[in-house]
Amino acid sequence: MSQLLTPQLLRLHEAAVEDGRRHLLRRSLFGQIAADSGRHAIGVAGPRGAGKTILLRQLAATLDDTFYLSADTLEPDADLFEIAESLGSGMRVRTLLVDELHFLPNGFAALKKITDFLPVRVIFTSSVALALKESAHDLSRRVAVHDLDYFSFAEFLKFRHGRDLPLLGLGDILGGRWAAAHLLSGSRFGEYLGGG
Repeated sequence: MSQLLTPQLLRLHEAAVEDGRRHLLRRSLFGQIAADSGRHAIGVAGPRGAGKTILLRQLAATLDDTFYLSADTLEPDADLFEIAESLGSGMRVRTLLVDELHFLPNGFAALKKITDFLPVRVIFTSSVALALKESAHDLSRRVAVHDLDYFSFAEFLKFRHGRDLPLLGLGDILGGRWAAAHLLSGSRFGEYLGGG
C-alpha cells in the first residue's frame, strides 16, 4: 500500500477538513487564493502562528477535489510527486494542499515536477520565507507566492470583537474621514499589542 493511502494520512486529511469547517472567519488571502484559477502553484509564506495552517484547512473544507497533507507527518524520504500522482489518479484529487513544504528535503523539486507533468495543482505553506522565495525564483512562473503576516489591527477587531470597520489610510485620518466606531475601537489597541 502506498504511503499516501495509509489510514493515518486519510484520518489526518479528514481531521483537517473538520478543523477548517470550525473556523468560519477567513483572512482576506483566503478569497484571493480560492478565486485564483491559474495553473501555477501557490505558496503562502509567513511566520509561525500567522494562520497558514488554518488557511489551508479552510481551503480543504471549501474547495472540491482537494487533499490536505502536513509535510511534517510524512517520512523524510517521501516522494511528493508520487503522492500527488497517486492522489490525482486514484482519488481524482485536483488540488493538493501541502502544509510546511520545507519539511520535505526535495519538496521544491517535487513541486516543479508536479506543476510540469501532473494535472494536480499545489497550494503550499512554508514558514521558512527565505527558502520559499529563493525556490520560487528557481521555479520561475510556476509559483505565485503570497505573504501572510500576523493580524493587522483591523483583522484583530474583526476576528476577536466582530467589528468589521473600513480601513483608514493616512489621508482619511488627516482629512477627518473616519467614524465614531474607529475611535471606540482605538481602546482595543493595547489588547492588540499585547498579543492580538
